[in-house]
Amino acid sequence: MKCFVIYDETGRIYAAEYGEKPTLPTELNFIQTEIEDGSQITRVDVSDHENPKLLYNAPKESALEKELTEIKESNDKLKAQIAYLSMMSGFDVEEV
Repeated sequence: MKCFVIYDETGRIYAAEYGEKPTLPTELNFIQTEIEDGSQITRVDVSDHENPKLLYNAPKESALEKELTEIKESNDKLKAQIAYLSMMSGFDVEEV
């Protein structure tokens, strides 16, 4: 099997393509930009050769993050209900 590898002077591999006929580049370019942690690069939009754009998918909220958000919202609602009941009843109720 043939393999085409792009690497730097330290030996770090940046890309590899495998197969009987790997596509050899005619010219290599690069983009350096900031993306959100956990994002996944999909491709580079080269329709405007003067201003290529990196296309990526933003990270999705994990199941744990969703659960923590729901718990916090539920806790906030409970605290508001306790405060309301305390105010309406005239009794001093400790927070949960």
